[in-house]
Amino acid sequence: MKKVYVFSHTHWDREWYLSQCQFQFLLGKTVDEVLETLESDPSFACFMIDGQTSLIEDYLEIRPDAEKRIKDLVHSGRLIIGPWYTMPDLWIPGGEALIRNLLQGLLDCESYGVAQPKLGYVPDSFGHIEQMPQILNGFEIDNYLFSRGEPLEGHGEFLEFVWVGPDGKSRVRAHWLPGEYGNAKMLEPASNEDKLRRQIQYCLQHYSERSFRSDLALLCNGIDHIWIQKDLPTVLEKARELFPDCQFIQGSALDYVTAFGDQSPALPERKGTLRGRRLNSKMWHGTWSSRIDTKIANARAESVLQNLAEPLAALLGLFGEPVRTNELRMAWRMLLKNHAHDSICGCSIDRVHADVNRRFTHVLEISEMVAGEALEFFNGKAIRQDQPRLLRYTGLNGADGCIEFITDQKSFVDLHLEDSNGKRFPVQILSTRDIVRRDWIHEGGLEKPNEACWDFTEVRAVAMLPPASPCGIEVYEIAEGAYRTVDDPVIVEPHSLENKLLRVRVNDDGTLTVLHKPTGRVFEGLLELTDEADLGGGYAFVPLQGDVALSSKECKATVEVTERGPLRGALSIYCDWHLPVGLNDDRKSRSPSRVACKVNTEIRLETGSETLLCCTRLVNAAKDHRVRINLPTDIKTSVAHTERAFVVSDEDTSGYTADPGQDSHPMGNWVSVSDDLGGVAFVGQGLHEFTLSAHKTGGTLAVTLLRSVPFVFECGSWATPEAQLLGELTYEYALMFHCGGWRLGRIAQRAARFVWQAVAEVRGDASPPWKTCPHATYYLGEKRGDEETPIDSHRSSWRRLFGHRDGWRRWEESRLPQGKSPDRIL
Repeated sequence: MKKVYVFSHTHWDREWYLSQCQFQFLLGKTVDEVLETLESDPSFACFMIDGQTSLIEDYLEIRPDAEKRIKDLVHSGRLIIGPWYTMPDLWIPGGEALIRNLLQGLLDCESYGVAQPKLGYVPDSFGHIEQMPQILNGFEIDNYLFSRGEPLEGHGEFLEFVWVGPDGKSRVRAHWLPGEYGNAKMLEPASNEDKLRRQIQYCLQHYSERSFRSDLALLCNGIDHIWIQKDLPTVLEKARELFPDCQFIQGSALDYVTAFGDQSPALPERKGTLRGRRLNSKMWHGTWSSRIDTKIANARAESVLQNLAEPLAALLGLFGEPVRTNELRMAWRMLLKNHAHDSICGCSIDRVHADVNRRFTHVLEISEMVAGEALEFFNGKAIRQDQPRLLRYTGLNGADGCIEFITDQKSFVDLHLEDSNGKRFPVQILSTRDIVRRDWIHEGGLEKPNEACWDFTEVRAVAMLPPASPCGIEVYEIAEGAYRTVDDPVIVEPHSLENKLLRVRVNDDGTLTVLHKPTGRVFEGLLELTDEADLGGGYAFVPLQGDVALSSKECKATVEVTERGPLRGALSIYCDWHLPVGLNDDRKSRSPSRVACKVNTEIRLETGSETLLCCTRLVNAAKDHRVRINLPTDIKTSVAHTERAFVVSDEDTSGYTADPGQDSHPMGNWVSVSDDLGGVAFVGQGLHEFTLSAHKTGGTLAVTLLRSVPFVFECGSWATPEAQLLGELTYEYALMFHCGGWRLGRIAQRAARFVWQAVAEVRGDASPPWKTCPHATYYLGEKRGDEETPIDSHRSSWRRLFGHRDGWRRWEESRLPQGKSPDRIL
């Protein structure tokens, strides 16, 4: 007899075509009905809240009185929660974030007195990363129930296969859901026998024909945002009459997986990502590049939370200081809510993405406050004793190269740094500006405030410090006098930068020609931008037939020297790129009218470095288009090496057929092309889509910077004018040249230090006078001759460099850190 397991659920997007608040209102009504049904009908076995515990959190926020009812039903096994906190996208969040998502789900389950269900349930992700077996195995989960994505090749005849992780040891038994997670949504009522029979026959057909266990089947009674089918027990009674050779069992998805048993020896094994679409067209790979502002905000939030806030708080705890656990957990929950697939993927309405970006800002604010408190403690000695000190925190991946800081010039003509052994390190002053500061001090009551005013010179500088291990805190004394012994000074000319390893020349069209001296390889035409029409929406890029890509090489560039060495040289490249205004009304051609999109790219080269640091600011004034940045090479290969969660993948771009007519591939923080001689890697922050196209002399690596679209299509059609992303966008990235392959070139380590950067802050007598008297407000203005312009006021130099204001706070002598902060922690 065939066993047919039927599990009831609702797949719930926290935000999508409605805002989170609107969906939360509907969630309240839906869960109300679920609770009432489960409590009043003992024959209704169980109901699954989409495998994500955040929905219970959302529900209890508006129904706090229902907490006991929830706990009782969860504890009895009739209301199933977990294993995730939110149902995430798997490509864009970092690997640590995916682990934290499952960990938060585990903690939530334990808070309700139940174990995290050992079910790898991912019904609605747009493809699946290759490291999911190892991630799930870490939570003692040995199965994977999924839709949207099959092995790219060699799947065979079965719905099931053993999915093996890149380590060759991690494995899960994967169950692909035919008809996705709603193959039995809203079964026909018992009175409609013919329709019910046809409906169930259609569901069972796939399992009879393709399942390794043809004596089992799984019916998913639910779909997006659907209510509970109250009459399901009655419907299943009728199904037993209609199919006497089947045993219909209402239960959980885990019941089916358990009944399937371990058939691993007989199942085919597969490795790699799951993003094929042999039977399913809904892969929606355009979500890697839609709403690029959200992707960049996510990279920033992950970096500050993981690289600064948590490690610094942990170091603070070693000295008995508060770790701010609750604040960090709050930041993580906000970050993970943004990792829900429709939130981070850029396929929702404008209001949703405004909320998503706001939550990313909140994650930054919390993380920076936690990190700032720790840095105050470790700077405490300098603050109390007015010692002129620079403190460097090296981050999760250590540090090397130049580090930027802000100090007060005072009487110094020139500067250098010294460590505790008296070893000196050179400093290069980048810029100075004269600042006037005014304080309004209330000395008591409502008396008229007194004004205190003084001038100082703010100095922005870089220092070349020795390499350091991860999560290290080091202190350097700031001393007067130049120390310019630089073995490999950066030579800066009007159109070029050069050190012992690289020579970079800016061409008239704004592209770069780079000579990598160790290999003798010349890269020409780097950083060319190309533009093409995009007929697609939030889910997918759709090319315009007959469209010819436009190149930034059409522009005439101007170049300005902004940093003159010897530690770091920099050039700024400016051009006006004229692009079509948008698509014509019929969406069959591009407008003949053009609009200027200003492009400013700053390139920086440091002493002794094979890395070119870049920052591009694009003022997007055009619509309905895609912009990519290109790295032409003479490397003849179809394989790119790209970093994703806990793995570096060999991506063969020649054999990918999942998206006919398109050539996009997913990346994490970096992608590299190389041969035996060497190569180049592109390292970005928040950029997740690349292509590798072959030409006669080599191959061109291209990374998507922007998809500007007016609608979300596919699941529906709604206008998203803000998804055109008009205005200025800033991209920080690096080009890392290397000998041999990515391993020999240490690309993984170098990229990690670029993405998870070190920070430095000056305190003591050499610090700009950020601190104020009690209950004071202050004003800062930049002085230029007799003119004075207000500027944003900051309390900490590292946050000024990060570009985030940290606001007013009390500063009293009694509130200064009193702990014995160390001079060095390794």
